[in-house]
Amino acid sequence: MKAETGNIIKDLSSENIDHFNFTRNCWYEAMRMEPPSTVSGASCFIDDVTIGNVTFPKDLGFILLFWVMHMDPTEWAYPTSFIPDRFDSTSPYFKRPDGAKRNSLSFTPFLGGKRVCLGKSFAEITTRHTLPLLFHYIDFQFSEAGQGYIPYHMGQVKTPEIFYNCVVKRLPKFK
Repeated sequence: MKAETGNIIKDLSSENIDHFNFTRNCWYEAMRMEPPSTVSGASCFIDDVTIGNVTFPKDLGFILLFWVMHMDPTEWAYPTSFIPDRFDSTSPYFKRPDGAKRNSLSFTPFLGGKRVCLGKSFAEITTRHTLPLLFHYIDFQFSEAGQGYIPYHMGQVKTPEIFYNCVVKRLPKFK
């Protein structure tokens, strides 16, 4: 096996990784389909609040169902399909199925604002630096023909298994 001649680690600067748009889109689509947490922590209103035509009384407890929000067919075309182009502003999948702009709260795997997940930035930066290395050094192939994304739903007892082979295609050159 031939050793890699370039220094990919040196070339993976934050500036270069910011241009890996497809990697970022895949990361976001994976977070949409499998959010780190499927529900938020419990919260409650300190005053009566009206949202749309619904009034929520003071002290009413609630949770946000991220997985349900991320699979809403009014916000996402083909919600159970893995389509990274949903996060590419030039793609028709970037908008809702009716062509309107998607609700800013339809994608919230880490929440946001003052209560954003403390690990959000760490997870994004780590993943965006690690994935290019994995795909540079390893080929991933399904071990059985016809495998790929298998839809399953919350509450399903067992997650479907997908078997794949990993073949090292380059050996890193260390000094």
